[in-house]
Amino acid sequence: MQIVVTGLNHRTAPVELREQFAIPEAQLGEALEVLLAQNGVSEGVILSTCNRVELYTVESASGEKQGSASFFREFFHVAEHRYINHLYRLYDAAAVRHLFNVASSLDSMIVGEPQILGQVKQAFLRAQEVRATGPILNHLFTHALAVGKRARSETAVGTQAVSVPSAAVDLARTIFDRLEGKRVVVIGRGKMSELALRHLKRENVREVIVVGRCLGHAHRFAKEVGASARPFDEALTFLDDADIVLASTRAPHMLLSAAAVRQLMRRRHNRLLLIVDISVPRVVDPAVNDLENVYLFNIDHLEEIVAENYRLRLEEARKAGALIEEETAEFLEWFNSRQVVPTIQAFREYLETVRREEVQRVLSDLSRFTPEQRELIEQFSRALVNKIAHTPTVRLKSAPDPETASQFSAALQALFDLQERQNRK
Repeated sequence: MQIVVTGLNHRTAPVELREQFAIPEAQLGEALEVLLAQNGVSEGVILSTCNRVELYTVESASGEKQGSASFFREFFHVAEHRYINHLYRLYDAAAVRHLFNVASSLDSMIVGEPQILGQVKQAFLRAQEVRATGPILNHLFTHALAVGKRARSETAVGTQAVSVPSAAVDLARTIFDRLEGKRVVVIGRGKMSELALRHLKRENVREVIVVGRCLGHAHRFAKEVGASARPFDEALTFLDDADIVLASTRAPHMLLSAAAVRQLMRRRHNRLLLIVDISVPRVVDPAVNDLENVYLFNIDHLEEIVAENYRLRLEEARKAGALIEEETAEFLEWFNSRQVVPTIQAFREYLETVRREEVQRVLSDLSRFTPEQRELIEQFSRALVNKIAHTPTVRLKSAPDPETASQFSAALQALFDLQERQNRK
């Protein structure tokens, strides 16, 4: 038996191809049935996300040429030449290492992204629900989930902000230490504003106000993000009580001039104000940064933070990689031993049978030996058998990979005719 990963992802296939093979949640049960019907497949889990479609299977070695590789053709009814050059197929150690990398988000488009561990868990649970898994994949995925958690707890692979909205929130946390109770004003609406607000709300900010020149548009966006709305005014009175300002809009001119912000700060008695301008072109006068107790950052500042944070994530990913090698070796030790245990048991049973027969033959004349001598012969024969069995047992259990373990196991079975002896029982 072998562990196999068959799939395509953001590295091997363009989005135009990946989207053809996306499997909706409602069809996963049917897909797993088709997967288990493939030649030689005995266990299966399907991981389908926006960046990957991967089949994790336990297959017989004889099914290697077809096996799970034929799933894509049969389930999606797509000609093989359309996808075969984008498909990867990994076996045993490489397959285990790959899953551990996926669960630890080291194989993600954005290294350290938090969603993948939950997606791996859901794929595993869905396969269990339809009884598509067995002892090997149950052990593998349980181990993978533990590895993913360990990678996050023992390294900082997922802690640094690597998107502009999350970097803006990290920046605010640096300026204010704690964001709980702070008032946030958003000028403009759009995806970047929405993402930044989602991050800010997790920090328990006190109030969020959306400001726009068109109050109707501002109200609609505010309703979507759970905020209130106010109209824009040139005097910037909507910023009198603000702590954090996020500008993400388009305008033909600067919306926040240095002169207007200077008047604003007088009304605020110079209370600290953070302004993050992620608009392109910028809508906040750069001279605002020269004012006392005003901190102004633009999109370039945030992208510099993101680039540095991503570099730090990659450093942490190298640490997590060492952890994954350790965990892969541990799993393979279990998997290899599971493969050879029946052979070891059969080999030891054979040796014990021979031992008993030969001891019985020697001891058949009871008059030749005292009870003490008989016991010594028994002890000696057991020790001798254990010595003979020790090295083959250790070599089988410590085989470097499942293929070698299988070869060792087959050789031992052939040399001592173990399979035939088992069949005669």
